[in-house]
Amino acid sequence: MKFIESIRLENGILPRLDLHQRRVNLTLLAHYGKAAAIDLTRELMHRSLPAAGLFKIRVTYDRKITGIDIDPYVRRAVARVELVDAAALDYRYKYGDRAALDALREKVSIAVQPVLTRDGFVTDALYANVCLFDGKAWVTPEKPLLEGTARAAALAAGEVIAAPVRSEDFRKRKYSRIRFINCMTYFEEAGDIPLEV
Repeated sequence: MKFIESIRLENGILPRLDLHQRRVNLTLLAHYGKAAAIDLTRELMHRSLPAAGLFKIRVTYDRKITGIDIDPYVRRAVARVELVDAAALDYRYKYGDRAALDALREKVSIAVQPVLTRDGFVTDALYANVCLFDGKAWVTPEKPLLEGTARAAALAAGEVIAAPVRSEDFRKRKYSRIRFINCMTYFEEAGDIPLEV
C-alpha cells in the first residue's frame, strides 16, 4: 500500500515540516509498526530544491520513500460548492490510491468544489479542509476525514474552532462564507467564498 504526503515549498523554505513528519509517523506506525521510519528533513534537505517560487512536493512512500515529485503550484479559484455524500470513503491516511476521491469529484461539474458529508455532518472537501463562518467565528468540522496540517495550524493559532457542522445547517445557510485550506493554502491565504442564500 502506498501513501502520499504533500508538502509546501516556498522560496526554498519547507514550512510546518514538523506537522508533515508527525502525520507520516502516525501513518507508518498504524501500518508497519515502530520499525518503519522516514525522516522527511533528511530526505528533502539534501536535495536540490528550487530557491524561489511556490512548489508542491509530493512524497510517495510505503515503508520507505518511493518517489519525490516537485511541481510549480498555482491556486485554483472556486466559484461554487455542493454537498456530496462520502459515507463509504475511508481517508484517515493519505492513500496513494485516489480512485475513491476521483469518483466523488465526478459527481459534480468541474467548476464546483465538492464539500463532503458523512452521517449528516460536513467533514471536509476534496484535497482540503473546510472552514465556515457562522457570523461570529470561523468553524472547522470536528471530525474531518483527514486532519490536514493547515487545519492543525489554524486550530493551534486560534484562527478557527472545531465544532460539529451539520449538513442541514449548511443547506439552511447557517454559514455565510467558506474557505478551503491545505498545506498549499493556509487559512490567512484562503479566499472567502460566499455561500449564497
